[in-house]
Amino acid sequence: MKLSIDIKTHNINRAVQPYLRATLLLTTICRLIRTLLEISLDIHLGDEDVDLVEQGFDLGFRAASRPFDSAYIGRPLRKFNYHICAAPSYLAKYPAITQARDLLAHNCFEYSYFKGKNVWPLADGVKLQGNLKVNNVLFMLDIVKAGHGIGFLPEFTCREALAKGEVIEVLAEVAKPHLTLYALYPARQFVPPKVLQCITFLEHWFTRQNTVQSH
Repeated sequence: MKLSIDIKTHNINRAVQPYLRATLLLTTICRLIRTLLEISLDIHLGDEDVDLVEQGFDLGFRAASRPFDSAYIGRPLRKFNYHICAAPSYLAKYPAITQARDLLAHNCFEYSYFKGKNVWPLADGVKLQGNLKVNNVLFMLDIVKAGHGIGFLPEFTCREALAKGEVIEVLAEVAKPHLTLYALYPARQFVPPKVLQCITFLEHWFTRQNTVQSH
């Protein structure tokens, strides 16, 4: 059986897709190929919206912050946090940030594909202003690292910069939404056994990875 997989992101943050492909999903797909030898893969990579049923896909990967409609079943694989980041040089020059409303006095960047646009999902929503709107979070991270403003970034784009001290997280204790990576498949009475086998493998794989990273 050929397993057709569609890989894209959905809802909040389409720019996460290149990073997921290049790191997390690439490693996962390679292990899947080595382990489930009887399954051949037909993988589609794209940003456009795809109807899994109409296009003949058995399984999709989606990164989303809210549930999917009833036409699909989403099996959560891994959650990612968001971080509000600024460079040490920026924080040294501007007023301290101790609560969400303090961001109103700062240059906060807007990610073009973010559903909330310039309203960050903190408390009841904080409507911010900044001098940069960009559709690429890696470019945004570079501008943040250069000390020009503040970014609202998914953890897998800023984890290394945080570890190196190139950026500092502010408002770490303030509640933020999670971004969840799902294995997504059409809701139907009969799900092919190979699809279920693949999903079971993915769930076990990500459980092990999450356990390793938590220690």
